[in-house]
Amino acid sequence: MEYYIKQGNTENDLPLLWFEAFQISDYIRKRYQETVNKRMEETYYKPVYEWCGKHNISLTGHPHESDDIGFLKYFHIPAQDIVWRWVAPENGLALKGQHSTMAKCTADSARHRGKRRNGNECFACCGRNNVEWAFSADDMKWYMDWLFVRGVNLLYPHAFFYSIDGPGRIGRDRRSVESWDAWRGVIREVPIVRKAEDNCMDIELKMNRRESLVVLVNREKSPKVNYQSKTTAGAKMILDNIWYMGPDYENLEKMSKLIPWNKINGMEHYSGSMIYRIQFFMEEDLKNKKAELNLGEVNEIARVSLNGYDLGVQMWSPYLFQAAGYIIKGQNVLIIEVKNTLANKICGLSLKSGLIGPVSLNFLDVIVP
Repeated sequence: MEYYIKQGNTENDLPLLWFEAFQISDYIRKRYQETVNKRMEETYYKPVYEWCGKHNISLTGHPHESDDIGFLKYFHIPAQDIVWRWVAPENGLALKGQHSTMAKCTADSARHRGKRRNGNECFACCGRNNVEWAFSADDMKWYMDWLFVRGVNLLYPHAFFYSIDGPGRIGRDRRSVESWDAWRGVIREVPIVRKAEDNCMDIELKMNRRESLVVLVNREKSPKVNYQSKTTAGAKMILDNIWYMGPDYENLEKMSKLIPWNKINGMEHYSGSMIYRIQFFMEEDLKNKKAELNLGEVNEIARVSLNGYDLGVQMWSPYLFQAAGYIIKGQNVLIIEVKNTLANKICGLSLKSGLIGPVSLNFLDVIVP
């Protein structure tokens, strides 16, 4: 009480924290909260911050409220916390409301105070429709993009393991323009420079939904200009003949058409993976064509192999895979492994799962300049 009064308040104000007295109640409550915040600064945030600084420890974490930007000055790495899907792509939650400010609060706090890093805890209990176990890779990427474009440059994933000590970070002979593929651990030179003159260069980037690309430009080397050949739309092949599906390669059963596996008797609540297999015949080679495999609708994650070659993994739509160079003249074998979330098993739900399609091969005619 003594501290409360020293801040210019009176004991007689306290009943107005519960009872309404028109605008004076709002004013008293605001003063009360300011007093509590100041006490928190003096007795908690500031002492911990100063102790960490004296012991060469970078303090990070987040205050109680999403818009408590004032407390962030007591963090060496200011941070916030996305939880319970307070922020989401639906219902305007990405742009409206108190929680939609959290990413800019940390980014602006760091920028105004000259701090290099600001962070955000993320992903916890963020599944759709209050189903935590239904959190998909598609949603995960949306949250990452939402944070990054607002200036957050450090993520603290909940219940995820990751490493910052990857090989090859230092001491490599870097090329002029590189693409870093974090999924496959591959760093390669990319032919994306279209024009280079007067200390400037034009580059061409193509990215699909939810896709990110890290491009490193080495200023000490001259860029290699790529006069890329052009492509025009060609034929499209729908892969709708006989599919086989099963939990493993030894137990594949014929399907008349692709349907969600939660619609199959006995699999309504199944969580895990299923294998899909199909054969298709090509009457000609694809020497002057590019081919793109489109899986259509998938729930949720797909790994694809074609004629024994691993085409990679896609975790959200569009489920596109580059197939040029892997399709052969004659019989081809396509295998797709699909995994859903754990929501069906743990929460007793029957969410749409599996390969839905339609699956197609889209061919592009290559025009060499």
